[in-house]
Amino acid sequence: MALTVRPMTGTEHLYCYKQSMQIVSQTGCIGYLRADMGSDGKGFFHTWNDFNEKLKTPAFQSEFNEIITALQKDKSFGGILANRDSLAKYCREHGEARLTLGEQDFGFRADTEHYTYMLRVNPMKGMYAKESEGTFSELQELVKDTTTTATEDPGTGTKPPEETESSATEETPEVIVTAYEKYLPLYELNNDFIGWIAIEGTGIDYPVMHTPDKHDYYLKHSFEKKWSDYGVPYVDGNCVMGQSNNLVIYGHHMRNNSMFSDLVKYADPDFWREHPLIRFDTLEGFGTYEVIAAFRYDTYKEDFHYNWFYDLDEATFEHYVAECMERSLYDTGKTAVYGDQLITLSTCEYTYENGRFVVIAKKVVE
Repeated sequence: MALTVRPMTGTEHLYCYKQSMQIVSQTGCIGYLRADMGSDGKGFFHTWNDFNEKLKTPAFQSEFNEIITALQKDKSFGGILANRDSLAKYCREHGEARLTLGEQDFGFRADTEHYTYMLRVNPMKGMYAKESEGTFSELQELVKDTTTTATEDPGTGTKPPEETESSATEETPEVIVTAYEKYLPLYELNNDFIGWIAIEGTGIDYPVMHTPDKHDYYLKHSFEKKWSDYGVPYVDGNCVMGQSNNLVIYGHHMRNNSMFSDLVKYADPDFWREHPLIRFDTLEGFGTYEVIAAFRYDTYKEDFHYNWFYDLDEATFEHYVAECMERSLYDTGKTAVYGDQLITLSTCEYTYENGRFVVIAKKVVE
Protein backbone atom coordinates (compact mmCIF):
# COMPACT_ATOMS: atom_id res chain seq x y z
CA MET A 1 0.00 0.00 0.00
CA ALA A 2 1.46 3.33 -1.09
CA LEU A 3 0.78 6.06 1.47
CA THR A 4 1.81 9.72 1.47
CA VAL A 5 1.26 12.19 4.30
CA ARG A 6 1.59 15.97 4.03
CA PRO A 7 0.29 19.11 5.78
CA MET A 8 -3.05 20.32 4.48
CA THR A 9 -3.27 23.35 2.27
CA GLY A 10 -5.32 26.35 3.33
CA THR A 11 -8.35 25.41 1.26
CA GLU A 12 -8.27 21.88 2.65
CA HIS A 13 -8.57 23.09 6.25
CA LEU A 14 -12.32 23.43 5.90
CA TYR A 15 -12.72 19.70 5.39
CA CYS A 16 -11.59 19.19 8.99
CA TYR A 17 -14.71 20.87 10.29
CA LYS A 18 -18.40 20.19 9.96
CA GLN A 19 -19.63 20.83 6.45
CA SER A 20 -23.07 21.04 4.91
CA MET A 21 -24.72 17.74 4.01
CA GLN A 22 -24.48 18.71 0.33
CA ILE A 23 -20.70 19.25 0.41
CA VAL A 24 -20.07 16.10 2.44
CA SER A 25 -22.17 14.05 0.03
CA GLN A 26 -20.44 15.50 -3.02
CA THR A 27 -16.99 14.69 -1.65
CA GLY A 28 -17.91 11.07 -0.99
CA CYS A 29 -17.43 11.18 2.76
CA ILE A 30 -17.56 7.65 4.22
CA GLY A 31 -17.46 8.57 7.89
CA TYR A 32 -15.16 9.83 10.60
CA LEU A 33 -13.18 8.51 13.53
CA ARG A 34 -12.76 10.32 16.83
CA ALA A 35 -9.93 9.22 19.08
CA ASP A 36 -8.10 10.13 22.27
CA MET A 37 -4.77 8.93 23.61
CA GLY A 38 -5.99 8.77 27.19
CA SER A 39 -4.70 10.38 30.37
CA ASP A 40 -1.23 8.82 29.98
CA GLY A 41 -0.92 9.70 26.31
CA LYS A 42 -0.20 6.12 25.26
CA GLY A 43 -3.65 4.78 24.45
CA PHE A 44 -5.86 5.05 21.39
CA PHE A 45 -9.50 5.13 22.44
CA HIS A 46 -11.70 5.65 19.44
CA THR A 47 -15.20 5.50 18.01
CA TRP A 48 -16.23 5.35 14.35
CA ASN A 49 -19.25 7.21 13.00
CA ASP A 50 -20.73 6.32 9.61
CA PHE A 51 -21.81 8.95 7.14
CA ASN A 52 -22.36 6.83 4.04
CA GLU A 53 -22.44 3.20 5.06
CA LYS A 54 -22.71 2.03 1.46
CA LEU A 55 -19.19 3.32 0.83
CA LYS A 56 -17.78 1.50 3.86
CA THR A 57 -16.78 -1.54 1.88
CA PRO A 58 -14.62 -4.40 3.20
CA ALA A 59 -11.79 -3.05 1.03
CA PHE A 60 -12.05 0.37 2.66
CA GLN A 61 -12.21 -1.09 6.17
CA SER A 62 -9.14 -3.21 5.52
CA GLU A 63 -7.17 -0.27 4.16
CA PHE A 64 -8.33 2.02 6.95
CA ASN A 65 -7.01 -0.38 9.57
CA GLU A 66 -3.69 -0.52 7.70
CA ILE A 67 -3.54 3.28 7.64
CA ILE A 68 -4.07 3.59 11.39
CA THR A 69 -1.45 0.91 12.06
CA ALA A 70 1.04 2.62 9.76
CA LEU A 71 0.55 6.01 11.38
CA GLN A 72 1.06 4.43 14.79
CA LYS A 73 3.99 2.10 14.10
CA ASP A 74 5.77 3.03 10.87
CA LYS A 75 8.60 5.40 11.81
CA SER A 76 8.77 6.74 8.27
CA PHE A 77 5.56 8.66 9.08
CA GLY A 78 7.04 10.16 12.22
CA GLY A 79 4.90 8.17 14.63
CA ILE A 80 2.15 10.72 14.24
CA LEU A 81 -0.38 8.49 16.06
CA ALA A 82 2.09 6.45 18.15
CA ASN A 83 1.52 8.43 21.37
CA ARG A 84 0.93 11.99 22.52
CA ASP A 85 4.63 12.90 22.83
CA SER A 86 5.31 11.66 19.33
CA LEU A 87 2.30 13.54 17.98
CA ALA A 88 3.42 16.77 19.69
CA LYS A 89 6.91 16.38 18.21
CA TYR A 90 5.47 15.78 14.75
CA CYS A 91 3.29 18.89 15.02
CA ARG A 92 6.24 21.02 16.17
CA GLU A 93 8.21 19.85 13.14
CA HIS A 94 5.32 20.78 10.83
CA GLY A 95 4.22 24.17 12.08
CA GLU A 96 2.81 24.97 8.67
CA ALA A 97 0.09 22.40 9.34
CA ARG A 98 -1.49 24.51 12.07
CA LEU A 99 -5.14 25.08 11.18
CA THR A 100 -6.31 28.66 10.87
CA LEU A 101 -9.59 27.85 12.64
CA GLY A 102 -8.01 26.31 15.73
CA GLU A 103 -4.83 27.49 17.41
CA GLN A 104 -3.99 24.05 18.85
CA ASP A 105 -5.25 22.04 15.91
CA PHE A 106 -3.07 20.73 13.09
CA GLY A 107 -4.20 19.28 9.78
CA PHE A 108 -2.59 16.56 7.69
CA ARG A 109 -3.69 14.80 4.55
CA ALA A 110 -2.95 11.11 3.94
CA ASP A 111 -3.45 9.70 0.44
CA THR A 112 -3.52 6.20 -0.98
CA GLU A 113 -4.42 5.10 -4.48
CA HIS A 114 -8.13 4.91 -3.68
CA TYR A 115 -8.83 7.09 -0.63
CA THR A 116 -7.97 10.39 1.02
CA TYR A 117 -7.87 10.71 4.81
CA MET A 118 -8.10 14.12 6.43
CA LEU A 119 -6.49 14.20 9.89
CA ARG A 120 -7.25 16.94 12.38
CA VAL A 121 -5.04 16.38 15.41
CA ASN A 122 -4.45 18.17 18.68
CA PRO A 123 -1.28 17.40 20.70
CA MET A 124 -2.72 18.80 23.92
CA LYS A 125 -3.91 16.32 26.52
CA GLY A 126 -7.50 15.24 26.15
CA MET A 127 -9.14 17.16 23.37
CA TYR A 128 -12.03 14.87 24.29
CA ALA A 129 -11.03 12.79 27.32
CA LYS A 130 -9.56 15.56 29.44
CA GLU A 131 -12.64 17.68 28.94
CA SER A 132 -14.93 14.84 29.98
CA GLU A 133 -12.76 13.73 32.92
CA GLY A 134 -12.42 17.30 34.14
CA THR A 135 -16.14 17.94 33.92
CA PHE A 136 -17.05 14.81 35.88
CA SER A 137 -14.42 15.61 38.52
CA GLU A 138 -15.93 19.05 38.98
CA LEU A 139 -19.43 17.60 39.30
CA GLN A 140 -18.21 14.99 41.79
CA GLU A 141 -16.79 17.80 43.91
CA LEU A 142 -20.15 19.54 43.88
CA VAL A 143 -21.96 16.51 45.31
CA LYS A 144 -19.47 15.29 47.87
CA ASP A 145 -21.23 14.27 51.07
CA THR A 146 -22.53 17.51 52.49
CA THR A 147 -23.97 16.23 55.75
CA THR A 148 -21.88 18.25 58.17
CA THR A 149 -21.87 19.31 61.78
CA ALA A 150 -22.75 22.89 62.55
CA THR A 151 -19.93 24.71 64.24
CA GLU A 152 -19.37 28.29 65.12
CA ASP A 153 -16.08 30.09 64.65
CA PRO A 154 -15.52 32.34 67.70
CA GLY A 155 -13.31 34.58 65.59
CA THR A 156 -9.63 35.42 65.73
CA GLY A 157 -8.45 36.55 69.16
CA THR A 158 -11.69 35.55 70.83
CA LYS A 159 -11.31 33.54 73.98
CA PRO A 160 -13.30 30.31 73.75
CA PRO A 161 -16.03 29.90 76.35
CA GLU A 162 -15.11 28.04 79.49
CA GLU A 163 -16.11 24.41 79.34
CA THR A 164 -18.91 23.44 81.63
CA GLU A 165 -20.26 20.02 82.42
CA SER A 166 -23.24 20.54 80.15
CA SER A 167 -21.26 21.91 77.22
CA ALA A 168 -18.74 19.10 77.45
CA THR A 169 -21.37 16.43 76.98
CA GLU A 170 -23.62 18.29 74.59
CA GLU A 171 -23.42 17.03 70.98
CA THR A 172 -23.12 19.52 68.14
CA PRO A 173 -26.31 19.44 66.07
CA GLU A 174 -25.96 17.81 62.64
CA VAL A 175 -27.10 19.59 59.53
CA ILE A 176 -29.38 17.26 57.58
CA VAL A 177 -29.22 17.74 53.83
CA THR A 178 -31.99 16.36 51.62
CA ALA A 179 -31.30 14.79 48.24
CA TYR A 180 -32.95 17.77 46.59
CA GLU A 181 -30.67 20.19 48.43
CA LYS A 182 -27.58 18.12 47.67
CA TYR A 183 -28.22 17.82 43.95
CA LEU A 184 -29.94 21.14 43.26
CA PRO A 185 -26.68 22.79 42.08
CA LEU A 186 -26.39 20.18 39.30
CA TYR A 187 -30.03 20.54 38.31
CA GLU A 188 -29.53 24.30 38.06
CA LEU A 189 -26.58 23.71 35.73
CA ASN A 190 -28.60 21.33 33.52
CA ASN A 191 -32.25 20.53 34.13
CA ASP A 192 -31.89 17.22 32.28
CA PHE A 193 -30.12 15.99 35.41
CA ILE A 194 -32.28 13.58 37.45
CA GLY A 195 -29.88 11.78 39.76
CA TRP A 196 -26.48 10.36 40.65
CA ILE A 197 -25.20 6.79 40.43
CA ALA A 198 -22.17 5.40 42.26
CA ILE A 199 -20.72 2.02 43.19
CA GLU A 200 -18.22 2.23 46.02
CA GLY A 201 -14.77 0.93 45.17
CA THR A 202 -15.26 1.32 41.41
CA GLY A 203 -14.92 4.10 38.86
CA ILE A 204 -18.69 4.47 38.56
CA ASP A 205 -19.55 7.82 40.12
CA TYR A 206 -21.56 9.91 37.67
CA PRO A 207 -24.59 12.13 37.14
CA VAL A 208 -27.59 10.54 35.42
CA MET A 209 -29.62 12.37 32.78
CA HIS A 210 -33.10 11.95 31.29
CA THR A 211 -34.47 13.35 28.03
CA PRO A 212 -37.89 11.83 27.20
CA ASP A 213 -38.10 13.88 23.98
CA LYS A 214 -34.58 12.94 22.79
CA HIS A 215 -34.08 9.40 23.97
CA ASP A 216 -30.37 8.91 23.22
CA TYR A 217 -29.19 12.49 23.45
CA TYR A 218 -26.62 11.82 26.19
CA LEU A 219 -25.23 8.81 24.37
CA LYS A 220 -22.99 11.30 22.56
CA HIS A 221 -23.30 14.54 24.53
CA SER A 222 -21.56 15.81 27.65
CA PHE A 223 -23.18 17.30 30.73
CA GLU A 224 -22.64 20.70 29.07
CA LYS A 225 -24.52 19.44 25.98
CA LYS A 226 -21.41 19.38 23.82
CA TRP A 227 -20.55 16.46 21.52
CA SER A 228 -18.76 13.77 23.53
CA ASP A 229 -17.85 10.16 22.80
CA TYR A 230 -18.07 9.55 26.55
CA GLY A 231 -21.62 10.78 26.87
CA VAL A 232 -23.28 10.77 30.29
CA PRO A 233 -25.20 7.87 31.88
CA TYR A 234 -28.88 8.34 31.12
CA VAL A 235 -32.29 6.85 31.84
CA ASP A 236 -34.17 5.34 28.90
CA GLY A 237 -36.48 7.95 27.42
CA ASN A 238 -39.48 5.65 27.76
CA CYS A 239 -39.17 5.63 31.55
CA VAL A 240 -41.16 8.08 33.64
CA MET A 241 -39.39 9.34 36.75
CA GLY A 242 -41.48 8.78 39.86
CA GLN A 243 -43.73 6.33 38.05
CA SER A 244 -41.76 3.56 36.31
CA ASN A 245 -40.95 0.67 38.64
CA ASN A 246 -37.96 -0.26 36.48
CA LEU A 247 -35.54 2.46 35.42
CA VAL A 248 -33.22 1.38 32.60
CA ILE A 249 -29.91 3.28 32.78
CA TYR A 250 -27.34 3.22 29.97
CA GLY A 251 -23.64 4.08 30.10
CA HIS A 252 -20.67 3.58 27.78
CA HIS A 253 -18.02 0.89 28.24
CA MET A 254 -14.93 2.99 27.51
CA ARG A 255 -11.59 1.32 26.92
CA ASN A 256 -9.90 3.63 29.40
CA ASN A 257 -12.07 2.02 32.10
CA SER A 258 -14.29 5.05 32.60
CA MET A 259 -18.07 5.43 32.55
CA PHE A 260 -19.87 2.05 33.01
CA SER A 261 -16.80 -0.07 32.18
CA ASP A 262 -16.67 -1.54 35.69
CA LEU A 263 -20.14 -3.03 35.28
CA VAL A 264 -18.69 -5.97 33.34
CA LYS A 265 -16.72 -6.95 36.44
CA TYR A 266 -20.00 -8.23 37.87
CA ALA A 267 -19.39 -11.29 35.69
CA ASP A 268 -17.19 -12.43 38.58
CA PRO A 269 -19.22 -13.48 41.65
CA ASP A 270 -16.34 -12.41 43.90
CA PHE A 271 -16.68 -8.88 42.54
CA TRP A 272 -20.40 -8.97 43.32
CA ARG A 273 -19.69 -10.12 46.88
CA GLU A 274 -17.36 -7.15 47.33
CA HIS A 275 -19.73 -4.70 45.65
CA PRO A 276 -23.29 -5.87 46.37
CA LEU A 277 -24.75 -2.36 46.65
CA ILE A 278 -25.35 0.46 44.18
CA ARG A 279 -26.21 3.98 45.19
CA PHE A 280 -28.72 5.70 42.95
CA ASP A 281 -30.02 9.01 44.26
CA THR A 282 -32.63 11.18 42.59
CA LEU A 283 -33.81 14.67 43.37
CA GLU A 284 -36.66 13.03 45.28
CA GLY A 285 -34.48 11.03 47.65
CA PHE A 286 -31.41 8.94 48.39
CA GLY A 287 -31.45 5.31 47.29
CA THR A 288 -29.47 2.15 47.99
CA TYR A 289 -29.98 -0.81 45.67
CA GLU A 290 -28.79 -4.40 46.01
CA VAL A 291 -27.71 -6.42 42.98
CA ILE A 292 -29.94 -9.42 42.30
CA ALA A 293 -28.72 -10.54 38.85
CA ALA A 294 -25.98 -9.94 36.28
CA PHE A 295 -25.77 -11.38 32.79
CA ARG A 296 -24.31 -11.08 29.29
CA TYR A 297 -26.71 -10.39 26.46
CA ASP A 298 -26.48 -11.12 22.73
CA THR A 299 -28.53 -8.48 20.92
CA TYR A 300 -28.58 -10.54 17.72
CA LYS A 301 -29.97 -13.73 19.25
CA GLU A 302 -32.16 -12.76 22.19
CA ASP A 303 -35.92 -12.34 21.88
CA PHE A 304 -36.18 -11.12 25.49
CA HIS A 305 -35.66 -7.36 25.33
CA TYR A 306 -34.51 -6.48 28.84
CA ASN A 307 -34.63 -2.76 28.08
CA TRP A 308 -38.27 -2.73 26.99
CA PHE A 309 -39.67 -3.10 30.51
CA TYR A 310 -40.54 0.15 32.32
CA ASP A 311 -44.02 0.36 33.84
CA LEU A 312 -44.75 -3.17 34.90
CA ASP A 313 -47.95 -4.69 36.23
CA GLU A 314 -47.61 -7.61 38.63
CA ALA A 315 -47.56 -10.35 35.99
CA THR A 316 -45.07 -8.50 33.77
CA PHE A 317 -42.89 -7.65 36.75
CA GLU A 318 -42.69 -11.31 37.78
CA HIS A 319 -41.96 -12.33 34.17
CA TYR A 320 -39.17 -9.77 33.89
CA VAL A 321 -37.50 -10.78 37.14
CA ALA A 322 -37.74 -14.48 36.25
CA GLU A 323 -36.13 -13.91 32.83
CA CYS A 324 -33.30 -11.92 34.40
CA MET A 325 -32.71 -14.46 37.15
CA GLU A 326 -32.62 -17.27 34.60
CA ARG A 327 -29.86 -15.48 32.66
CA SER A 328 -27.86 -14.48 35.72
CA LEU A 329 -24.28 -15.76 35.71
CA TYR A 330 -24.60 -16.84 39.34
CA ASP A 331 -27.14 -17.06 42.14
CA THR A 332 -27.06 -13.99 44.37
CA GLY A 333 -29.62 -15.44 46.74
CA LYS A 334 -31.62 -12.27 46.16
CA THR A 335 -34.79 -11.64 44.18
CA ALA A 336 -37.47 -8.97 43.76
CA VAL A 337 -41.23 -8.99 44.19
CA TYR A 338 -43.91 -6.75 42.79
CA GLY A 339 -43.81 -3.48 44.69
CA ASP A 340 -40.00 -3.29 44.64
CA GLN A 341 -38.27 -0.52 42.70
CA LEU A 342 -35.75 -1.80 40.14
CA ILE A 343 -32.88 -0.31 38.20
CA THR A 344 -31.46 -2.05 35.14
CA LEU A 345 -27.92 -0.95 34.25
CA SER A 346 -26.73 -1.61 30.71
CA THR A 347 -23.39 -1.22 28.96
CA CYS A 348 -21.59 -2.72 25.95
CA GLU A 349 -19.74 -6.01 26.40
CA TYR A 350 -17.60 -7.77 23.81
CA THR A 351 -18.18 -11.48 24.35
CA TYR A 352 -20.73 -11.23 21.54
CA GLU A 353 -20.78 -8.96 18.53
CA ASN A 354 -22.78 -5.94 19.66
CA GLY A 355 -23.21 -7.57 23.08
CA ARG A 356 -24.35 -6.01 26.33
CA PHE A 357 -23.74 -6.55 30.03
CA VAL A 358 -26.72 -6.05 32.29
CA VAL A 359 -26.98 -5.62 36.05
CA ILE A 360 -30.35 -5.70 37.84
CA ALA A 361 -30.75 -4.23 41.32
CA LYS A 362 -33.67 -3.57 43.64
CA LYS A 363 -34.08 -0.71 46.07
CA VAL A 364 -33.40 -1.52 49.71
CA VAL A 365 -36.29 -0.43 51.87
CA GLU A 366 -34.97 0.89 55.17
